[in-house]
Amino acid sequence: MKLRWKLLFALSLILNCIFLIAFGLPILNQQLNPPRPPDRTSAFLKTYTPKPVIEPFMSDVDGFGMGESKGGWSASRGNFNERELQPNFAIERAHEYLLMTAVANDIDTQLARYGAVVLSKKGDLQSGFTFTYKLGATTGTVDLSPLADSSYITHRNRPLPDGISDVTFTVKIVENPGI
Repeated sequence: MKLRWKLLFALSLILNCIFLIAFGLPILNQQLNPPRPPDRTSAFLKTYTPKPVIEPFMSDVDGFGMGESKGGWSASRGNFNERELQPNFAIERAHEYLLMTAVANDIDTQLARYGAVVLSKKGDLQSGFTFTYKLGATTGTVDLSPLADSSYITHRNRPLPDGISDVTFTVKIVENPGI
């Protein structure tokens, strides 16, 4: 009789362990690793690049670089996605203002191409530009910094010709995808 109870207890213990492994671990895994939310990053944030606008203005001196960073964070006002681009290249000083005007116009044009409504455009060539836009449920800003000297970044074997300088600027896109 005692042996029978011991066998029933052992069988019960084995069945409980099998049940826990079969059903408990997947539930625990789902709790610890919830499914990722759908990607709500806009195509504009993912794909925008100022390189096609820069290329006609670049001097014949070799060298073009594009620093890029991406990220996201959560705050009390929602989730945010960010992308920052920082090209580095040589340009004739006489073309600097034309370039920055072209980049600002390109940002405006690309936002419209992706279906965004530009809510505001502020700034100038000396202080940079800020675009605020709405694209579906997403709201975003694009900050275009003024052109800056980048000779501290670029290391060349020989000096640049007169009238040409190494420059950089930053395009920072921040979006709140909404609900």
